[in-house]
Amino acid sequence: MNNKMFRIGAVIVFLLLVFFLINRAAEKAAEAAVVELVTAKQAETDQLAELAAKKEAEEKAAEVADLAAKEESSKKAAVEKAKLAAEAAKKAEEARKAELENA
Repeated sequence: MNNKMFRIGAVIVFLLLVFFLINRAAEKAAEAAVVELVTAKQAETDQLAELAAKKEAEEKAAEVADLAAKEESSKKAAVEKAKLAAEAAKKAEEARKAELENA
């Protein structure tokens, strides 16, 4: 009877060990899956951040190009205004000379 109880106890201990080993392997597999998922999400986040940075850089480059174009057109307009002012001053001077000659 004592021998049977020992065997039953040994079988129970063996089954418990097997159960705990299986449970530990499942936990490790779950941890590995979580690590893999976190790594994939981190890579996706990095990629999205990179795309956002590229888009922002493109927008800033376009903005700089627009400002440069506006500055260029402003310079052209200022040069044109200066030319018109010089022409107006020249005509006024000619008119004044003509008026002095006629007087």
